[in-house]
Amino acid sequence: MTTVRIKKIELEKLAQHRPVGYLADVLATIEHETETHVAISAERYRQLSEKYSPLVGTELKKLISWFPIPGKHGCPKCRALEARLNCWGADKCEIKIEFILKKLRIAAKRRRVPFSQSLAETLVKRAIRNARKKHP
Repeated sequence: MTTVRIKKIELEKLAQHRPVGYLADVLATIEHETETHVAISAERYRQLSEKYSPLVGTELKKLISWFPIPGKHGCPKCRALEARLNCWGADKCEIKIEFILKKLRIAAKRRRVPFSQSLAETLVKRAIRNARKKHP
């Protein structure tokens, strides 16, 4: 079984920005521990990430869902972008906002719908904010 090694100091920093119970959940899943690192199973790490990470991609999808965009349901590229944003979390999405806007611009062009840079940026920032509200 694959394991994920995490530096203890990084874990403590993460815990400061996660909901109450995060650190206890992580500590309960430790398979191996050294002076500087802890190791947990990759599957359990994925579960904890889903539980505690802000899901920006899912929030963005909700915000865009009411727009009448042809072919938006079931698009593999859109699902891949949603998954990537969910994996990144709010902090990295904030850093990579230009990349996200570029992908949205490409998707709009592919579907032959108008693209507004300012509207797209507002939606991405709102998705980040919504994700943070749900997972402070």
